[in-house]
Amino acid sequence: MRCLADDARTPPTPRVRLTACWASGLIGRLVLASACFADAMPAANAGGSATTPLTAEQASDLVSKANGAIALDSLATLTPEAALRLAGHDQGLSLDGLSSLDTAAAQALAMHGRLDDVDPASVDIEAILAKLNGLFADGGDGEADLDGLLNGIESLLADLPTANGGDDAAGADAGASDPWLSLGGLKTISPGVASALAMHDGPLLLDGLTEISPEVARSLATHSGELSLAGLKSLSDAARATLATHEGPVVLPDALVTASGGN
Repeated sequence: MRCLADDARTPPTPRVRLTACWASGLIGRLVLASACFADAMPAANAGGSATTPLTAEQASDLVSKANGAIALDSLATLTPEAALRLAGHDQGLSLDGLSSLDTAAAQALAMHGRLDDVDPASVDIEAILAKLNGLFADGGDGEADLDGLLNGIESLLADLPTANGGDDAAGADAGASDPWLSLGGLKTISPGVASALAMHDGPLLLDGLTEISPEVARSLATHSGELSLAGLKSLSDAARATLATHEGPVVLPDALVTASGGN
């Protein structure tokens, strides 16, 4: 178990939307941080995977003590409750040990970086998860619903109590970088999970995916910012055309960029 911090490097501005991997993908941003929180983590088996789920309380403790990005790559499972607590972290979050992710947990992770001003002691986890489920059920299934979904998330955030009354929010945002989320252990995701993760407000690394359907590509294309799909082995023309509409750089393996002629 280790804790990571953001590298100061910035990826080159791409000339095309579908770009080759740089520095082995966006994960090249990561460097070792000064502190680790192995004592707050569930026990691990001989293979290094946690044998018990991370609790919401443990997740809150990790976030409160973190000085930089957090890597929890030994976690094999993640509950929506723990995911929502981790979403309160305002820097990078690596969960590369997860081989599967349910829709509710993905919806909670979509709030990553949006909850850093929220008072964790005043948050009703079950109520927020229920509201998120309702928002994603009502919207996010196409471009026509995207604005409504985003507005709904902003409205939900506005109703949450803040730790500082909101006075320092503008100053904090001015000096902060977009929190990245890495889920490199996922080999496949459903369109519903993709739709939820697409709402993540920062770089999204899904480098474990080896192929994506046009439906998943359509969901991921609604993400805004850096999207890394560096593990793809193949990409259909339909999925490629859809990803080309993504607002921000899409990191692909060199072979797939070359096969497309670089665009």
